[in-house]
Order: sequence, then C-alpha cells, then structure tokens
Amino acid sequence: MVPSPEGAIAGYFSSTVRRIDRRGLLIDIPRLDGEDLAVQSGQTLSMYVQIHGRMYEFESRVRSAELQILLDEPGAAKKTERRSFYRLMLSIPALMTIEPTSRPADDGEDEALEQPEPLTEEVSILDVSGGGVRIRTSAELAIGTQLHLEFATDRRPLRLKAEVIRSTATETGRGGVRHEAHCMFTEIQRGEQDEIVRFIFQKQREFSQRGVA
Repeated sequence: MVPSPEGAIAGYFSSTVRRIDRRGLLIDIPRLDGEDLAVQSGQTLSMYVQIHGRMYEFESRVRSAELQILLDEPGAAKKTERRSFYRLMLSIPALMTIEPTSRPADDGEDEALEQPEPLTEEVSILDVSGGGVRIRTSAELAIGTQLHLEFATDRRPLRLKAEVIRSTATETGRGGVRHEAHCMFTEIQRGEQDEIVRFIFQKQREFSQRGVA
C-alpha cells in the first residue's frame, strides 16, 4: 500500500510485489479507484505491507517506472500501527444526513423563522476503513460538506460524523453520471473505530476462506 499524495486519509494505492532480490524490488503500478499513481524515477516511495497480520513500513527509491516499477532493494522495515486505515471494499447500505447551514436573518425578518430540514438520503458505502468511507450519492457533494452516516456492522449500528474531502463523477455506459464522495470521520471514538477494524478483518477472513480474496 502506498499513501495517496493527498494524504493517507484520502486512501492508499495498492500494488503487488512481483520480485525482490539484489536487483531490487519490482512492483505493479499502484492503483486507487481505477487511477494509476504517478511515479517518477528518483522519487522515494513510502510503502506499507502486511505480513502475518502485522503491518510494516519502509521506504525505497524508484529506479525506473514504466509498465512496472523497479525500486532499490529496501532497507530495514519498522513495525507500525496503520490498522485504522485498512480498507474493505464491500457494498453497505447507509443513511446519510447533511445538516443545513444556518442562514442569518435579514433586517426586519423574524429571527424565529423555521430552519431548513436536514437533507437525508439512502446511499451505498463502497469501501470503509477506521478512518473514513467512500460513498455513492445521487448528486455531487462539495468538499468540506459535513454529514452524519448511519450504518451497521454485523454486531452493532454506528452513527458517525464525517467530512467530504474529495468528490468524483464518472460517466456510466448509459450516459448517466455516477457520483462518489470520499469522507473522513471527524469525531470517531476509539471503540467505534475498533468495531470497524474488527468488522473489516472478519469480512476479509470470510472472503479468504471462500477464495474471494
């Protein structure tokens, strides 16, 4: 996994190690949501790899970047705690609520005017981690939009506050547009984060046992 240039909370580009020996480390070009990571020779990449359930971090310099990426033989790796950003790609139904921004009263206007109702929409979570989610929505959400997401793991319901940090729009084959929003959890308790991480590991184990992942 390689952190996004926009920051780790925006997601991780994933890759596969094809070879590691004295000639160097050969990996596939990292991808995230169908997008290739732009890599140049001489650049240093920070990478994370999971081995026997433990996460390790290391850096290596890019020798060449063409159809695959060849890096210097990596040096010492250090154990790290990035468990909150493990991502699970799985469609989960959720309820999104966007709180309306307050509007100041005009001169002579009654301050007791009714505030607009919160906007509520059923959405789909496309992937989830302890740090945030990617959701599919009916319309584009502006960066910085504050919202609440309600969804359930296999054990308990969760209601978490989040902020949109990136939005994408993709044309579909029928001429429509698919809107997705990358959201960062802004007020998540450790117990809630641990529940999401536990849920992710449980699903990954189930997928592995079924030969899906």
